[in-house]
Amino acid sequence: METKERILLSAKRLFSEKGYYGTSVEEIVRDAGLSKGAFYFYFKSKEDVFKELIEKIHGEIMESLGRWKGRGGEEALKGFILELVEKLYEERDIVNIFLFQTISCGEEFRKLYFEKTGEVKEGIKELLEEDEREILSDIILGFIRQVVLEYVIKERREKEFIKDYVKRGLERITEGRGC
Repeated sequence: METKERILLSAKRLFSEKGYYGTSVEEIVRDAGLSKGAFYFYFKSKEDVFKELIEKIHGEIMESLGRWKGRGGEEALKGFILELVEKLYEERDIVNIFLFQTISCGEEFRKLYFEKTGEVKEGIKELLEEDEREILSDIILGFIRQVVLEYVIKERREKEFIKDYVKRGLERITEGRGC
C-alpha cells in the first residue's frame, strides 16, 4: 500500500473511533507507521486529509450517479438513491463528522458541504423527468438527509432496514409523479 493511502486509512479509522477533533496528526502518523515528514509530504494539515476523504466518498457517489444517468426514469432514480444511501451508510462515521463536526470548522467546510450536496442535487434533477425537478430533488434530498441523521447516525439501524425504508419513502414521493 502506498504511503498516501496508509495515511488516509489511518486517518479514517481514527476519525471514526475518536472523532475529528479527538484525532491528531501525531496519532495518524503513528497509526500508519510513518513519520510526520511523510504526512506533510502529502498533506498540509489534518483538514486536508479529511477533505480528501470527503472527495473520495463524493467521487464514488458521482460515479454511481453516472452509471444511472443513461437509464432514465423511476428505476434510475431509485437505483441511484439506494446506492447513495448505501454509500452514506458504509461511510456513516465520516458522514457524521462531516455533518456535525467539520461543518462548524469554518467557511471552507461549509462551502465544501454545499458544493458536494449541490452536485448530488443536480444529478438527482437530471434523473427526474418532469417540470417539478427542483422541488422533487429538494424533497428527496431532505428525506435522505433525515433518514441518514435519524436511522443511520442516531439509531444505527441495520442496512436492510434503511434500504427498505428508503424504498418505501421513494415510492410515496414518486407515486403518480411520472419520475
